[in-house]
Amino acid sequence: MYQFKSFADIGLLNISFTQPEKAKNMKLTPAPEENQDHAAGDKVYSYLFQDVRAGDEKEFKMKYDRIETKPTTELNNAVNIDKKKETKNATHLAIGAFGGISVLSAGTLTILLKKRKRKQSTGN
Repeated sequence: MYQFKSFADIGLLNISFTQPEKAKNMKLTPAPEENQDHAAGDKVYSYLFQDVRAGDEKEFKMKYDRIETKPTTELNNAVNIDKKKETKNATHLAIGAFGGISVLSAGTLTILLKKRKRKQSTGN
């Protein structure tokens, strides 16, 4: 059971629930009017209320099936760490490739300029 008690008058109130990672058959009571899928694949269920007065209460029940014992935040942190490692490796690879190409380009340019100088000095 989740309960919200307003401590002040609120013109527009948005209460959102995110489906826990690896959860199935999630059911909210009362049924939400809005269900959104975000880019990360999270299912977010929202309730919108207008003109909520101080002291008003909203109650929600959430049920779902889940075998995973780790909290969603811990699972998301593990995924984020893996993504950071992948990004870091890709960045290092890009920097290495750019650096290698730059060195080859500078070497080729130096050789061409030396050849041109030799031709000009022998041609005069």
